[in-house]
Amino acid sequence: MRRSLAHSSRDLSCSKDREHRGWHLVTYEFSDATSMLIRSIKDFDNIRYETENRREWCSSKGKPSRCFLFARKFTQSAALRLLNNVSCN
Repeated sequence: MRRSLAHSSRDLSCSKDREHRGWHLVTYEFSDATSMLIRSIKDFDNIRYETENRREWCSSKGKPSRCFLFARKFTQSAALRLLNNVSCN
């Protein structure tokens, strides 16, 4: 079974350049690096494959579970803030 392990957010702004709209990953800044962001990433229980128009539910030992994901695209200051100040439990 294929599985995506990286959480990333797409820039869904109304860019004037239609060719690039929605394709750029969001970079999390210092102000974004909060425990609420980490909780929202940890709460994923399914992966949606947009190009295949399908959804895959995460499971562990045959039972529904949260997906195992790591986040990407944090600035250095955002990453340091998470490492130093945010409880990720």
